[in-house]
Amino acid sequence: MKDFMPKKNQEKKMLENVLAVSAKARKAKELDHKVINATSGSYYNDNGNIKVFDCVKDTFENPNFNSHLSYANVRGSNQYQEVVTKWILGDNYKEEYNGYYFSLIATPGGTGALSLTMGTYLEPGEGIMLPSIMWPAYLQIAKNQGVNTYTYELYDENENLNIDSIVNEGKKLQEQYGKVAIVINDPCHNPTGFMMDKNDYQNLINALNDLAKETKVILLLDIAYLDYGKNTGQLTREYFKLLKELSNNVMILFAFSASKTFGLYGLRIGALLQMTRLEEEHNLFVDATSYFARSTWSNSSHLGMDIVENTLSDSNKKESFVKELSETSLNLAKRAEIFVKELEQYDVPVAPYKNGFFILLLVDNKEFETEIEKEGAYGVHFGCGYRLALSSINQIEAARLAHIVGKAYNKIFK
Repeated sequence: MKDFMPKKNQEKKMLENVLAVSAKARKAKELDHKVINATSGSYYNDNGNIKVFDCVKDTFENPNFNSHLSYANVRGSNQYQEVVTKWILGDNYKEEYNGYYFSLIATPGGTGALSLTMGTYLEPGEGIMLPSIMWPAYLQIAKNQGVNTYTYELYDENENLNIDSIVNEGKKLQEQYGKVAIVINDPCHNPTGFMMDKNDYQNLINALNDLAKETKVILLLDIAYLDYGKNTGQLTREYFKLLKELSNNVMILFAFSASKTFGLYGLRIGALLQMTRLEEEHNLFVDATSYFARSTWSNSSHLGMDIVENTLSDSNKKESFVKELSETSLNLAKRAEIFVKELEQYDVPVAPYKNGFFILLLVDNKEFETEIEKEGAYGVHFGCGYRLALSSINQIEAARLAHIVGKAYNKIFK
């Protein structure tokens, strides 16, 4: 007799422990305010409260229930699609990227955009390349879609994007599946804070163009942390312009998280943006992604879309938001500067950090993690290391945390 649930679904288990560890850290901090909770991938003010942007506060204080609580368009309103495309590529994107078709669909956060991509561009049994150090949910999303995963080394000995590894893994996918798909998590890579520079982008483009001589290539840019870090957004949007050099055999997709940019973590709102010179591919994207969305989550948060749309379509509100976002990013950069400087007193191995919410200690040792917790600090075990969220601690805690980590390392390894 068959089981109620197919075997493939019985084998699905949650891989990440971030939420469980975060809950443990929050409970500990409630009992002792000196506890350092460096687990959360959300931005907290220096007073320990989650950051609420003025545009978000204004929406909650002056709600439009008829809009916020009504069903939204599956793809998002035309206005939402336009303002988010401008936010990602720039106000003059149609002139800058002349000759391209653009299509955007609203999704439940960046995660929805990732799932949508794998569900519409890959068949069960095909493969996708992921960075060797990664956000664990990538693996769950792939498994849920029946997609096989391959990993490329994130960076080389010079702390540049590891192009050789990408090419080698890409050739394996070509031989096995006749198609290449790759996720690039940049800028402010989770969990390392690694960030590509202009040369990395150029080398990636050259490599993908070479692969595209043999097969189609799907490039999925996970830009969840596009707007956090010192000058991160400005630099990365300049690098995007290099994408115009990509062959027509390379499909360009952006997974955007408004949940991150606007601090709407629980509202789950984002977008998947396609950029292509091929009208047929543009039309296929519109139809297939609409179908997937309607049959999976139906439509995304109307409240979330309203906040984004109302903010970015009003020049004054947008200017105010950009200023507030810049101040937030500079504060995050200051936390990172303090932590890195204080940690230099110790020999703790750290992945290349440039910008962003997270920093990864390259220490895979349970005793080390336990020692840190004994001293009242919490991070999250992440594959080959221990991730600390600079986004959820203040500058004073950043300095304290560096010394807690350093002393724990010395105690265990010296």
